[in-house]
Amino acid sequence: MKTVIPFGHLGRDPCSESPKKSVGFLPFSNLNHTRSAFTLVEMMILVVIIGLLAVLAMPALEKAREGSYKSRLTNDFRQFKGAFETYALDTGEWPADGGPGTLPVVMDGYVAADKFEDPTIMDGQWDWDGPGAFGFEAGITVVGSNADTEFLRRLDATLDDGNLGTGVFQQGVASGGSYTLILED
Repeated sequence: MKTVIPFGHLGRDPCSESPKKSVGFLPFSNLNHTRSAFTLVEMMILVVIIGLLAVLAMPALEKAREGSYKSRLTNDFRQFKGAFETYALDTGEWPADGGPGTLPVVMDGYVAADKFEDPTIMDGQWDWDGPGAFGFEAGITVVGSNADTEFLRRLDATLDDGNLGTGVFQQGVASGGSYTLILED
């Protein structure tokens, strides 16, 4: 008759082994268990890594937001410019000067009034500057803007020459703190 030895006891005499000593609730007394959760240290490391990634991503997000603002303003200026130029071609004259946030009545059908009367993305108001208002024949102005000068220089580089004191996009032509796209000098 053959003796069957259980797999776990191959090569050992189970009777000769000394029993394991129990050490109670000492730390690391049961090293054979598997963990199923993160430790506090691991969680803190994870929080620090996520924080660092967020800090690194902020400049890129800010640059993307600024690019979006610049694109939208450029588009708005070009749409309004096209509408006012179309009116001038149709009638042979520019609309009369208007106030901030008010689209001249004669422009109805050329541009949506609510688009012109809503605040700009720079928190300013659109303003139509008609013939002779500020030493030029026609211009589209943003008044009361909170945009910083560096942002406006980059916008000027897109619309004009990058210099807020020269060209067709200028600072302070209509009034202090305003930015004007001059359509006709």
